[in-house]
Amino acid sequence: RRAGGPVAAIQGRAGRSRMAVARAAGRPATAGPGRGRGWALLPAAVFLAAAAISGFTILRGLDPFDEGLMLQAARRMADGQLPYRDFLWSYGPGQPLLLGWSFEAFGTSLLGWRILRVATDAAVAVLVFGLVRRRSRPAVAGVAALTAACAMAQPTSANPSALGLALALASLWAATQPPEGRVGRLARGRGPALLAGL
Repeated sequence: RRAGGPVAAIQGRAGRSRMAVARAAGRPATAGPGRGRGWALLPAAVFLAAAAISGFTILRGLDPFDEGLMLQAARRMADGQLPYRDFLWSYGPGQPLLLGWSFEAFGTSLLGWRILRVATDAAVAVLVFGLVRRRSRPAVAGVAALTAACAMAQPTSANPSALGLALALASLWAATQPPEGRVGRLARGRGPALLAGL
C-alpha cells in the first residue's frame, strides 16, 4: 500500500507491458483504458475541420478545363450519350455519371461534384491523421492532417487525382491495420485489393 510497494510495482509492470505490446503491433501506446475513448473522437474532429477548410471556397470560381469538360460530359450522359462511343473523354466514366445523378438534386450544376470533393478532401486528411498517428503523437498527426487538408482544398478541380489519392490512402491504411480484432481482420482481408480496384 505504501509508495513503491508490491501493488505499485505490479501496476508499473502492467503499464510497461501494455505499451510494449502496442509498440510491437504498430499502435500508439496509451496510458490507460479511459484514454482511448477520448482519442476515438479525434478522427471526427479532423474530418469536420478539413471539410470546413475545403468547403470555404465551394461556391467560388470554375475550372473551365476539368470542371467544364466534366459538366459537359455529365450533360451528354444525361441525354443518353456514352463516353468514348459518342464523345471523346480522357478520364473514367464514373465522375460524369455521379455528376449526372446529382442533376436531379441540384440542377445542371457542379455543386454535387463540389460536395463530393469536400468529403474526399476531408477523408484524405483523416487517413493521413490515422496513418501518422500510428507512429507518432496526436499533435504531430494533427499537423500532418492540417497540411493535407490545406493542400487538398485548393485548387478545386474535377480531375480524378483527389479520389484516387483517397482510395490509395484507404488501401494503405487497410493493408497496415493491426491484425487483432474484428476491424483488423476485415481490413486486412480483401479490403486493400477492393479499395485499390475501386
